[in-house]
This record gives sequence, structure tokens and C-alpha cells, in this order.
Amino acid sequence: MFSFLKKLSFLMILSINIFATTDFTYPTTTPDVSPNLADRNGTNIPSGSEKVITDSTDSSGQYVYAIWSRLEGPVNRIQVCISSDFGDTWSNPANTVYGTPNLSEQRTGASDGNTEEPQITNSDNGQYVYAIWTRSNGTNTITQTAYSSDYGQTWSAATDLSATGQNSSQPQITASGDGVYVYATWFRFGSIQTKYSSDNGQTWSAVTDLSATANIQSSSQIVTSNSGQYVYAIWQASGSIIQTKYSSDNGQNWSAVTDLSASGAIFPQIITNKDSTNPANDGKYVYAVWSGLDGVFNRIQAAVSSDNGQTWNSPTSTPASDGTPNLSQPGGFANRPQITTCSDGQYVYAIWERFDGTINRIQTAVSSDNGLNWDYPTSTPALDGTPNLSQPRLFSIDGTSGNPNIVTDSTGKYVYAIWRRSTDILSNSFIQVAISADNGLTWTDPTSTPQGTPNISTPGDSANFIDISISSNGEYIYATWFQTDGSLQGFQVANGILLVPIKKVGFPVVLIPIMCN
Repeated sequence: MFSFLKKLSFLMILSINIFATTDFTYPTTTPDVSPNLADRNGTNIPSGSEKVITDSTDSSGQYVYAIWSRLEGPVNRIQVCISSDFGDTWSNPANTVYGTPNLSEQRTGASDGNTEEPQITNSDNGQYVYAIWTRSNGTNTITQTAYSSDYGQTWSAATDLSATGQNSSQPQITASGDGVYVYATWFRFGSIQTKYSSDNGQTWSAVTDLSATANIQSSSQIVTSNSGQYVYAIWQASGSIIQTKYSSDNGQNWSAVTDLSASGAIFPQIITNKDSTNPANDGKYVYAVWSGLDGVFNRIQAAVSSDNGQTWNSPTSTPASDGTPNLSQPGGFANRPQITTCSDGQYVYAIWERFDGTINRIQTAVSSDNGLNWDYPTSTPALDGTPNLSQPRLFSIDGTSGNPNIVTDSTGKYVYAIWRRSTDILSNSFIQVAISADNGLTWTDPTSTPQGTPNISTPGDSANFIDISISSNGEYIYATWFQTDGSLQGFQVANGILLVPIKKVGFPVVLIPIMCN
């Protein structure tokens, strides 16, 4: 039914209600086929960062890419899985010794170690795909990358980005809309380092140190405009100060460091608008969020640039009387923010987890004026104190919510929030989602039901390490996560299709897929 619905087309001449929902496929746990992207094997139990799975999709939503690190014999290997039919079917990442889908090299000697921390990105049309990870050579950990120029079907050999002799970690990768320009960062020997490619990942520049090597930095991130001209990097410097730099010439040269926060700040995130229709506006707006120390508690704080990263301002505080630039309320620890924006940068959405005195809740803030002012949307549930998206503790078995993520379509109208919610029974956890179809003002209620939306992971198991991607029109949504029942584990995916209710005079309201492409 799902596959049939999403291939229909409709002429949208009827009035559209602001309320909408999303129909997710239900990821029944079956061996060796979708939605388990990797085969479930009780002897190959990954742990720690090896569980991380990330995904990306092209602008139409047709091509989807998932990547993870999986134990193969004595070491972890980087594997990738692709779908070219809107997530209906996926390539089979069988545990082979050579070639795709194992992107990282096989173990060639006793000194070879693990490959971990994978990330993936792609061009707007999905043709060019770029992966990055770290690999131990037995002595040091180096950052490696590989690329595909045929929609993920075949991949290049791994290229070393960082030098040997010192450990590297926390790699990140981003690409321009056409895939020509690719940018990577990582943490190595007390410095944030970067390289760029201007030929679709085939060759790479020399290393540039973005931060002072005398300090200890971490948590770096890099983003680029649609053209690739503007590049923005952010990291946590010594003293837990959030710092940033920008490049306006495709990564060849970088600005001086700008301090965005006071000391005591963690979890920095950065985003820029990718405007393919207006080159003058592309990459103009840059938004940064982090968790900053406010007395004894951490608050979510933000900074905004409207001139391609040259200068930064603190937006109006939320609540209004509470001192710029706090987005979250005083009291209670707020951590792990994420941020997203639409293509022209007008609508900006931040999400985080915050302790409410009993458990962590998922909260969000919305800006409709390029990050200058922020508001709390209507709370979900409706009577439960703005701006909570996740539920309060209703029963003793209700657990905490965390690891949120948020994405929006190119217009900023459709917004999707996702997070992990745990129970106190056997430490199980499941994936929940909330949807806004009115620029983040109101949200669907993620009532805790045992089947289907909004719990999109299998009940009774433990789900974690979530990622989410979205097509540019907001129609197709892909959520990936690591799932385990304590003995068997797998990487799962749920495909979502946007449904909006329309009403024709004289007929009842019905839900239909919205087709924008």
C-alpha cells in the first residue's frame, strides 16, 4: 500500500488543511532483508561508536544512502547500503571480504585495527556520494574517505586525509549541491584540520589547521553553501569555548577565529542555507547552537550571521525577558542541540533534550525571521507546558527521551523531529517522531502506542543512534537506527511519506500523499 500510494500523482487544486501526518513503513525485524540493512548476527556484536549509523538522500528522495561500522571477524568495517527506489528496496550489504559494500579495507595484518565514526553525504541529484571514517593502522588512527560517481553502485579506493603519526577522530564531510566541492574536517593532535576537493573527491588539497594547536579542541562540524563557495566550520576549543571560521573562496583560505560563546559551552552545531535559486542569497545566513553554562545549569544558546559568517549576533532571547541568547528555559540541564533551516534561511528550527525534574524531555524553538527572534511552538501534549514535544512521565515505567534530530523541507513548511525514548523495563527504547506542517507552530502528538507511527521502531527491543534525512519537498522521509534485542542486532530503516488532509466541498476529509515533484 505504501509503495502504491507514493507513486500516485495528484493535482492539488483543493484547499489544504494545515494538519498533516506521515505514513511510515513498519520495520518488522526479519533477517537479511530490508529493513535490517545489515544481517543480524549474534556473534558480531558492535559496541560504542561502532553502532553509529547515518543516512542521506538526494533532493527528490529517490536515492538514499546509509552507512555504518560493523564488526567483521576481529575488526570493524565500514559498510554502505543504497536504495534507488525511494527506500522500497535496498542493496544487500552481505558480509563480503572485498569491495562494495565494505568501503574500508580488509584486515591485511595483525596490526590492522577498527574503522569507526562513519559519515555520508551526497550531491543534490544523488549521483556523487562521499563517505568518511577513521581507521586504525595498529599504531595510529587516520581519517579516510571514499567516493562514488554512479549513485553509490561502485566506490573508489580509500584515500587517507589525515597524516600518519598522530591520531585523528571525529571526521565530518559535506558537499556542494553539484558535488564538485567536498569539504572534510577532523580532530588531530589538539587541532581541527580540514581539506577540500574541487574535483568530486578525486583529489584533495593540503591540510589546513583551523584552530590553534596549543589548545585541545573537539566536536568539529563543517557545512557549505549550495555552490560550495562559502564554507563554515565550528568546534569546541580549550576552556569549552565555541569557535568558528569561514571561507568565501571554496575552502582555499579561511578567516580568523571568532569566539561565539563564553567558557563552559559544549555540543556545537552549525547550519547554513543552501539556496540553489538565488546565488546572492546562497550561504548568506549561518546559524550556530550549543549548550552553554548558565550558572549551575546548561542552557541552549544560539548565534546568527546574516553576512556569510563575517559577523555574528545573538538573537532575541526566548523567553523574551531572559537574557540573550538563550533558547531554552532557565533551570534544568539542556543538552545535545540540533539545528536546521530552509533553503532561503527564513525559517530556523532548533531541538534539544532538557531535564524536567524527572526525565529528559524533547523541546524545540522556532524562528521565522532568519534567526533574529525565537518562539516556543505549541506544546505537545497540548496541556503540557511549552515547548515539549515528547511526553512527560505518566507511569513509573516511562523513561527519558534523548538524542533528538530535526530536518525541514526547502520551504520550511514541513518539519520532522525524531528522538529516542526509553522505558524503565529492561532498558528498552524506541524511536518516536513528531511532525509539523505549519512551519513549526504546532506538532503532532507522539502518543506512546505499541505499533506503527509515531513509534517507528520495533517494540520490546532497544533502538539508538538515530539519523533522519528528507527530500527537498518534504514528501519522503528516511529514519535509520541501530536496533538490538540483547542478542541480535541490526541497522534498520523506516520510510515515511507525507500525507496531508484535503477537503472538497460536499465530501469528507481524506488523507492523500502530496506530490510536489
